[in-house]
Amino acid sequence: MTPNEKLNTNKTEIKQLNKWVLDNREDLQNAQIELEECKSQLSKLEQTMRTKSEESIKARNRISKLIIENEGLEKEIKLSEIEDKATQLLRQEPSFWDALEIRINHLNQTNGENAYSKLDSLQPTEEIIKKFKDYAHNPKNMSDYAIMLKSAENSYVEYQKSLCKKKVNGETITVEDKQGRIQLLDRILHKPEISAFWN
Repeated sequence: MTPNEKLNTNKTEIKQLNKWVLDNREDLQNAQIELEECKSQLSKLEQTMRTKSEESIKARNRISKLIIENEGLEKEIKLSEIEDKATQLLRQEPSFWDALEIRINHLNQTNGENAYSKLDSLQPTEEIIKKFKDYAHNPKNMSDYAIMLKSAENSYVEYQKSLCKKKVNGETITVEDKQGRIQLLDRILHKPEISAFWN
């Protein structure tokens, strides 16, 4: 190929390439616009992903807190149910004052003949118990005697309730448990200030 022919060939190719560039310039511009739009959408998607990720972490943390809270509530409900059932059982048991009267009568009967000879000089047990109860429940009476009786009543009720809870939980009430109840009654009955009324 002569130089002239080569020159003409090159000019022809340049002309064709220029035409191709011109023809494809719009496509290139459109492609650039689409690329920018894609970048913008990608940025939005990345932001959405970050937001969703943060929300997901918050949701998981909230779930963990709710699970812990629910465990606490379930435990509280269970304890409340046990407490309610124990309270119902407690209502069926003799009150402190009834138990005290029964115990005084039992002790008097087991003290032998000397005790029977003294019974004529003592008040009937129900009157003694009424006096004890009036002392303990009189809000104006703040004597050691009244406080002693009220404290004994509270201790007995709490002990009885603990036995009722054991029953609710399916536990066995042992001989020692029952003796503990009697020991509470005897402890108050054998205090000198109290025993003087019945012994």
